[in-house]
Amino acid sequence: MLGNPPSSGRALRAIDRRTQDERDRFAQKQERQESADGLASRPFRRGEERAVYDAYVEAFGDHWGFVPESFADWCTWNLGPNQDTSLWRLVQADGEIAALCVSVPSRGDDQTLGWIALLAVRRPWRRRGLARALLLESFGLFRSIGRRRAALGVDSENTTGAIALYEGVGMRATSRSDTWERAL
Repeated sequence: MLGNPPSSGRALRAIDRRTQDERDRFAQKQERQESADGLASRPFRRGEERAVYDAYVEAFGDHWGFVPESFADWCTWNLGPNQDTSLWRLVQADGEIAALCVSVPSRGDDQTLGWIALLAVRRPWRRRGLARALLLESFGLFRSIGRRRAALGVDSENTTGAIALYEGVGMRATSRSDTWERAL
């Protein structure tokens, strides 16, 4: 039987972190694919799994609440037999992955929506337009397979400027959730 928790003077409080689904209703015009610092994106190639995972872990290392899954679990989740990597894009610089965008054709049963599962830029290459260029390219890829919208999730208090980036490419918040915690 659960009793009342001991009174410690610590109340349940909301952590002001929100996840937002951002969606873009695609315009009829094609966005210009910008290449930042002369760097260009390219498709993911089998054999690059570890490099993509390592770049993702590094890029998200300072993200609120980030705990990386093992490489094996990441591969199972992202590279299983039913996973489509044709929409993944990488930007390389100095022989390593500087930025990446892992997109999937849909999320759930919604065949009108392309899902950007992961957008990451490693710290040395931030603020050079790589994320914007990858987003715009993803929108074009989604259009090419008949998607009318794109979405992603983001921590609304992210310190990298992600919200301004998403709003700058025409996305808007469509839902939000809070995470709650209590010190014990």
